Amino acid sequence: PPGIGNTNIQATVALSDDLAPGALITNVVQIQGNETDSDPGDNSFVSVLPVVEVSEPDIALFKTVTSSPPRPGGAIAYRLRVINQGAFRLENVVLTDTLPAGVSLRESFHTTCFAPPDCVDNGFSPTIDQGQLVWQLGEIEVRGYGDFYLTVDVPLTVTAGSVLTNTAAISTDAG
Repeated sequence: PPGIGNTNIQATVALSDDLAPGALITNVVQIQGNETDSDPGDNSFVSVLPVVEVSEPDIALFKTVTSSPPRPGGAIAYRLRVINQGAFRLENVVLTDTLPAGVSLRESFHTTCFAPPDCVDNGFSPTIDQGQLVWQLGEIEVRGYGDFYLTVDVPLTVTAGSVLTNTAAISTDAG
């Protein structure tokens, strides 16, 4: 029946290589039906967007603690998310996580979608040296991402109220 339901339509367009930064792209969407419309004034939408130049790499690293506050003899769970937010593929990407002093790695696993929509579970093993985990990730396509999960054990010798610092970094040949 008329007026019931939703429909989503998505379109992807390729822009001409000769569009200069600052050029405006106008997109017009219109809809009509066989029935008489009581408000034809809301049947179109115009969007104007400027062409922007993206010439810098943009890789992001987010880190969260996914467990409750640690206690002596307990565990801390971390999630690291790597995302290529730039406009081109990144190469020789390296993820490094330096664990807090005194903790020991219990487990590590991950899911990567570095060439979306293809995803892989546990496709990379980190090297571990003196509390530092290093993943050689290689290439990450535009909008590619990975989620890395770590669980570490907190020694019984840690006193309540101690600050445990965990540092992560991401690097690539692109900068």
